[in-house]
Amino acid sequence: MAAAEATTVLSDADFPARWGNTVPDDAFYGRSDVVKVELPPRIKKIGSCAFSDCENLEECVVPLGVKVGEYAFYGCEKLRGTTVLGDAHFP
Repeated sequence: MAAAEATTVLSDADFPARWGNTVPDDAFYGRSDVVKVELPPRIKKIGSCAFSDCENLEECVVPLGVKVGEYAFYGCEKLRGTTVLGDAHFP
């Protein structure tokens, strides 16, 4: 059986309201199905290791003023582009 192709795009519906304005630490850690992340405008902080080891993540769209936690994208070897909509802080 062939491995499933990574095709998931994370968007507003994937970031529950109960999270408020923060993507929690380790929220999507190790998700090999994710190829793109489009953070909703309400997100102001990405927690530590939130997307770490998402080995097929290629692109991330980050809203204005987002603070990015340590190792948030560690191990995302295919991440080629991060679109920052305004001013974001990466450690």
